Amino acid sequence: MRNTLLIICFMAGLSQLLFSFIVHNLFFAGVLRFIWGIFIAAILPLLFMQLRQLAKKDAIGKNIGMGHSASKLGALIGISVGALSISVFAINQGFLIITLIYSIMFIIILFFAKK
Repeated sequence: MRNTLLIICFMAGLSQLLFSFIVHNLFFAGVLRFIWGIFIAAILPLLFMQLRQLAKKDAIGKNIGMGHSASKLGALIGISVGALSISVFAINQGFLIITLIYSIMFIIILFFAKK
């Protein structure tokens, strides 16, 4: 499952990297956003499944609740970072920053997958 999560994070970052180079072609931009949405939709269920497997039987509810709170906080932080980076930099540079964040996630998951 960790390998699947690594592949999904890598592909989500790759789709954002490619999106940063699409400037004038709305069809390809739409296709890349659709592909990115599929990868985003796959990340949370995998993370929650991993949380459930790692939790002790008496702490499953607590871990899932904390994971849900963390996902909401991450969504707020992600929107804020995305909005700030696109307002400060050009729009394609903003997507490069998003790609960098996915790369950091990939490295963190890779680090913890070794343990």
